[in-house]
Amino acid sequence: MPPHPTQAPSDSKSQSLGIAAALIAYGTWGLYPLFFKLLAGIAPTQVLAHRVVWSCALLCAVVLSSQALRRGIRVSWTTATVVDVVLATLFISFNWYVFIYAVTVDRILDVSLGYFLNPIISALLGILVLGERSSRPKTAAIGIAALGMTATFLVAGRLPIIPLILAWSFGFYGLVKKQSKLGSAQGLLIETLALTPFAIAYLLTIEVNPTTYEPRQWIWLIVSGAMTVLPLTALASAAKRIELGTLAYFQYLAPAAHFAIAVWIYNETVDLARMIAFGSTLLAIATVSAGTLMGRIRRKTPPPNELRLHQTR
Repeated sequence: MPPHPTQAPSDSKSQSLGIAAALIAYGTWGLYPLFFKLLAGIAPTQVLAHRVVWSCALLCAVVLSSQALRRGIRVSWTTATVVDVVLATLFISFNWYVFIYAVTVDRILDVSLGYFLNPIISALLGILVLGERSSRPKTAAIGIAALGMTATFLVAGRLPIIPLILAWSFGFYGLVKKQSKLGSAQGLLIETLALTPFAIAYLLTIEVNPTTYEPRQWIWLIVSGAMTVLPLTALASAAKRIELGTLAYFQYLAPAAHFAIAVWIYNETVDLARMIAFGSTLLAIATVSAGTLMGRIRRKTPPPNELRLHQTR
């Protein structure tokens, strides 16, 4: 039955809003290196502590202002839920710290590689931990990425530690969140609530006061909360409006922006080891993406007999 004529514009508008929200989310994450460079004069541990505190304050306001979000936070607090929250808190705080540190010491290319590598790590964790079925393209992609990291080690004489830490820590964070009963905003609120007492205690220990930072640094530190919450909110909106399969392709915008910023703005060098690492990772992404796309096409294409029957009607 064909759709009602008035439904198409509505669906089209919803999809357009979803695409715009996805661009806002991944575009904001892509600009993170430029933002955190503004705080390069402050120790990464202090930036992390402020990010936790201001994110928590803003998330409290967002969640408390929405009845739907407030309802979503009421879960059955079992031991498993507590463990999930603790693990998620540890993984995301470690990931945030390494990201801020990498930007501070001019290793933005490593940040880019880490987030390009993350979907491959997530696929591997899904197979190993959740028992998800591995397709040939997915297995090939994991193998290509592993060979690439090995080749990088042989050429550079060391493993790309920062990219691997970022990819694995965010991969484990995603794994924990996948099994959590909490929504993304509610989960991050509880995680930042768990971290906030430690962050405040740390800031008090180093005797932070209004004169500790320059006025503009205070502004950027407070804005770091909004920079954390904005893409999360936008991503949640995008996920409601467009297919997850479509949304998945937007995730590469952020590491692509990181790469461009590193090379064209901060003049970081792409040496042979990095060429191998990026080349193998992008090949792995292309392999798994092509497999996913072909699978979607096959599912949408009717079998030959059904197609012939349809054509005779």
